[in-house]
Amino acid sequence: MEPENTEDDVVLENWTITTDEESGEPRVRMTVPKRSQEKLRETVVGLLDGTLYPSVAVPRNLIPMVYMPVAFGGFCVPEKCRKLVMSPEEAPEVPEDPPEEPVPESHPPRPAVTAEPLLKTYSKDLAFKAKWGDIDEDEWDAHRAEIDEANEKLKAEYELAIIGQEEVLGAWVAACEGVDLKHLEALRAHGELVEGWEARKQEAQKVRDGWYALHGRIFGKWAADVGCLLGDMKSAAPRSINGYPMFFACSIIHLEDWERVHAAVMRESARMQEMEI
Repeated sequence: MEPENTEDDVVLENWTITTDEESGEPRVRMTVPKRSQEKLRETVVGLLDGTLYPSVAVPRNLIPMVYMPVAFGGFCVPEKCRKLVMSPEEAPEVPEDPPEEPVPESHPPRPAVTAEPLLKTYSKDLAFKAKWGDIDEDEWDAHRAEIDEANEKLKAEYELAIIGQEEVLGAWVAACEGVDLKHLEALRAHGELVEGWEARKQEAQKVRDGWYALHGRIFGKWAADVGCLLGDMKSAAPRSINGYPMFFACSIIHLEDWERVHAAVMRESARMQEMEI
């Protein structure tokens, strides 16, 4: 049996804080009040006549479904209690995998530019005929003048079309260089972030494991004084699970009280079976 509370124990709300002599760490357990002799007698009678349903009659994996307060966190350590004895009160987070390498932004679309014109050339056929005297010189000169005039017109149109085009292209090149520079800066920041990431992750995991180990030591006997849960059949839910009743409320009986109640129930059951009528 567990020792009774001593003068050094601190009873707060629904839990009791003691100090471990070896480590000096706090030890916290749920405070389960003991029942009076009359209440114990009523409990024994209720178990015998079936008005009380004990958790020892339920498979362990179904207890949260039968006694709903358990499923709703009724046996969890209260946040207020954890804050008193744990620092930090929540388990530290462990960073996940490092962020992926940043993807560069797309360059802005290249502005439309006017291509250099494709200049016309002299007719090879007329050039051959002029060479061999098959056409007179005036006809050849007129052909060349026509081609030269057309080419000059194409060049003039091109010069007019490209006015300001160099500035537009220059702005586009500057914008592309800005995108590339921004990506390089993002890559540099990413490299600094992921450098030593795994080591930091392992260290954070070690701190988290240590927090849970401390939590286990402090609250390892949180429910050690719980002997049994009792559900009142009068307030059982209209549904059941695997043939077991369901309760939206239940009471807790202290371990020492339960040992006495269980012994009394077994004794009275045996006596009733041997009763002579």
